[in-house]
Amino acid sequence: MHRFPLVCQTITFGPDQKYRLAEVFATVAEAGYSGIETGLRHLSHLQPAQLADLLDEFGLKLYATHLGGDLTAPSEAAGERSVLDHALHYLEQMGTELLVYSGLAFETDDQFARDFEKLNSAAEIAGREGIHLCYHNHNWEFEHDGKVIDAVIDDASPALKMCPDVGWVHMGGADVVTFLERAKDRLAAVHFKDFSTTGPDWETVILGEGVAPLDEAAAWVRANCEGLPVMAEQDSAAIPADQAVKKNAAYLAKVFEGL
Repeated sequence: MHRFPLVCQTITFGPDQKYRLAEVFATVAEAGYSGIETGLRHLSHLQPAQLADLLDEFGLKLYATHLGGDLTAPSEAAGERSVLDHALHYLEQMGTELLVYSGLAFETDDQFARDFEKLNSAAEIAGREGIHLCYHNHNWEFEHDGKVIDAVIDDASPALKMCPDVGWVHMGGADVVTFLERAKDRLAAVHFKDFSTTGPDWETVILGEGVAPLDEAAAWVRANCEGLPVMAEQDSAAIPADQAVKKNAAYLAKVFEGL
């Protein structure tokens, strides 16, 4: 058992992964991960019991799913339920405690205020179901004098947690360790992502081979967050996805387990 669960965000396998989940899960398990995070859109064609059986076949756990957009919108997969209600119902049946959310892009202050209120309400609804809604950042939350990231860390409901992406924190121009220290009380998981350059022609690369200070971030997590799930997320790779996720697992095993 890993001191820090090593989790694979399966985005590296591309948009058609829902049609080959057995292959994806086999690769993830062989690489040494404890489980997966993935977009709920890749799983909703399976009933929770079917997904649980498939994960069990490979000794994996669903640590989190990822959503974006309007959580109050009707869900195509669940009739009259909202996107949030559908996700919570699915995760409750899976015994999964983390729902990762990306959003809060805004054009006006009034729009931001409305969306932020919705996010806080969603976090509180999820919390009552025993599920943590976790905000996942990109680089743009650090724009506009950090309006979005400041609100998430300083002003959000205590029910809202964070799954920060330390690669994107770096790309947003913030000091990663300072940021993690500041967000410490909200952390429920951490994404590790690396970039070839700070831009403008960046691409995601194998963990530890790019410009993000991932070793420093890992050292901080080891010292401060025993047992926190750590998640490898590489949006796309120049090598086959199965090779990329294996290399990323090896990096996480090295910095968190000394393997």
